[in-house]
Amino acid sequence: PLWGTGGQRMASQMVLHNDTLHLYYGSQAQDANGKSYGGLKIGLATLPRDRFVAMVPARLREEALIELVPLVYPNDQLRLNIQILPGGSVRAEVADFVGQPIEGFDKDSSVPITESGRDQPIQWQKDGATMTLDGLTKEQRRQPVRLRLWICHAHVHAIRSS
Repeated sequence: PLWGTGGQRMASQMVLHNDTLHLYYGSQAQDANGKSYGGLKIGLATLPRDRFVAMVPARLREEALIELVPLVYPNDQLRLNIQILPGGSVRAEVADFVGQPIEGFDKDSSVPITESGRDQPIQWQKDGATMTLDGLTKEQRRQPVRLRLWICHAHVHAIRSS
């Protein structure tokens, strides 16, 4: 009999320690007839912080699109919690309410994100300068905009505005 075959009992709380979630559980060894061996023991499963779920393209090596509903972003910086697989990248685009890309914030102006991280900034380049949402006009900042993420060989876990 293998340990852990007698069912698991999860602890009621998860513990965050150094950007790693610790999930404690109890289990025991059990044979095919349901006989338990060795008593209850404590196990530990770990998971990187904020990596429970992800948006993943159906075909990892092909470009996919995530388009968010129109929102007003109160802060200048958008950040992604992403996992980039070898050869992968994420690009961003900002479009107006009806879906037209905003000049300077289109996919081609996006600075590609090619490294994994929980706090990767979304940026664009225009006339040699790198910018965030602070490059939008005051009028554009007051209007809901659509954020589009073009992902290839990557997992998008979360987005936040800071």
